[in-house]
Amino acid sequence: MTTIIEHLESNLARMEQGWSAPEGPEGIQIGLFRDQPVQSICTLATIGLSRHVLSLPGGRSVRQELLLSVHERQFSDDLASLLLYVAERLVARHDAVLRGEVVPLGAPMTPRSRATDLYVSLPVVFPEGLATFNRSSPATVIAWLFPVLPDEVQFIALQGWSAFEDLLECRDPDLFDPFRMSILVSKEG
Repeated sequence: MTTIIEHLESNLARMEQGWSAPEGPEGIQIGLFRDQPVQSICTLATIGLSRHVLSLPGGRSVRQELLLSVHERQFSDDLASLLLYVAERLVARHDAVLRGEVVPLGAPMTPRSRATDLYVSLPVVFPEGLATFNRSSPATVIAWLFPVLPDEVQFIALQGWSAFEDLLECRDPDLFDPFRMSILVSKEG
């Protein structure tokens, strides 16, 4: 039977490194996949979050794993701790994150970054087969998290996630860059 690690490795690459916390929910680790989804990008993935069944609206449930990607030059072990923190919060609240949801971090995700929140998206920049692992019950859905800035969070709250994703498509920002400018700032200005 295929495991979640095999699913991730078949869609991303061989896991290069891993982290776990001595405390916290048993079995949640973070894996590092280099050059994914493109060259010079480091992707971190939770492994084991899917051992926990999480609630969805309407009384449904799901299993979930999370992805977070940054440029190789911006990668640090602290990002593994950050992703582990987000996973631990999901287990504590027993709710899955949803597409369009903003996950507050309470502080910048890295020093010098203005991004204090993560946006939950479908893993559209990754191979199509990665999005769902159907060999678990309920299925495991993979969510991609990327940094968003305070004005973008406000835009999402006022205009909705669909309008935000339309703007992302139009502006095409570097979502792997925690130091990027807001998509609400004109490229000319």
